[in-house]
Amino acid sequence: MRARRPPARGVRCPHAQTVWWGRDVSDSLRLTADDVLYTCLPLFHTDALNTHAHAMAVGASCVIGERFSATRYWERVAESGATAVCLLGAMVPMLLAQPASPADRAHRAWRGLSPATPGSAWEPFRERFGATLVDGFGSTETNLVIGATPGDQRPGYLGTERDGFSARVVDDLLDPVADGVAGELVVRSAHEFAFCTGYLGESGPGPTVWRRTGDRVVREGDGWFRFVDRIKDVIRWRGENVSL
Repeated sequence: MRARRPPARGVRCPHAQTVWWGRDVSDSLRLTADDVLYTCLPLFHTDALNTHAHAMAVGASCVIGERFSATRYWERVAESGATAVCLLGAMVPMLLAQPASPADRAHRAWRGLSPATPGSAWEPFRERFGATLVDGFGSTETNLVIGATPGDQRPGYLGTERDGFSARVVDDLLDPVADGVAGELVVRSAHEFAFCTGYLGESGPGPTVWRRTGDRVVREGDGWFRFVDRIKDVIRWRGENVSL
């Protein structure tokens, strides 16, 4: 007998959540009005869906590519005039696996937002393509709660708490665990409507309530967070959390 797949749930995302996405990511990438931001991710993905907000927050330009192509990626980045790109961590090894090409450096992009980038790929990517990758933690339901900047990086880590957001690591009873111990990440925002207001047909938590993420992480003593794995019954496939 086949197991029935649970129905997808629509997320109620208020307009203010998009505004905060734009403010926080543009600050993390250090975007200015002179920048051009490029993404070729599908528009059902939070990163791509809010790319325009990242650009609008500082008056930058935004270019949305038709699709991801590992063989032509840097050519399309160059054609767009991009100075910053949006990737997923799974795309990074794909680009590194391509044969060396003059296009590898024939572009203006010098940094990129790339959640879930393998720590071992960070330096080879920068050396080959001339772009510094910036990691972070966020989801459709939340915002860029944890992140870094091009000038403050630690390969293999998500980053530290962003201004206006709080992150905590807890055990099964939701009690905080010590630094260096793996547990579930719970997050909270000090900004009203910076998180989703719940799911369609369900009442949502208040703006200051801790939100469970289902992600197992470790917080180091200096405040840097490292992703370990998913707690819930899902698999990670090319940067996406897929429900079983």
